Amino acid sequence: MTPDAGRALIGTDSDTWAREVVGTHETATCAPATVQLSTGPRTDTRAHVAISAARTVRNDSGLATETWRENRRVVLAYGPSGRWLVDVAVVGG
Repeated sequence: MTPDAGRALIGTDSDTWAREVVGTHETATCAPATVQLSTGPRTDTRAHVAISAARTVRNDSGLATETWRENRRVVLAYGPSGRWLVDVAVVGG
């Protein structure tokens, strides 16, 4: 993950976490994520991708499955590693 994407993550307030997740005995599992190139500007070192997965949440109220999808930019890391890193979320086209 790039530094910009890491800074974009917002921590969950501990009281909210205790009440909504711990208090309801919530557990979640995700199916393997799929990644596809999406529309948007693309260069040799930057592209837009659509990341999606099915997430199943179980708590005291029952079981729910939802599909999660997010559009992200990926950037090619500088240096010899040649790794693609997940960058900030993409809003709009």
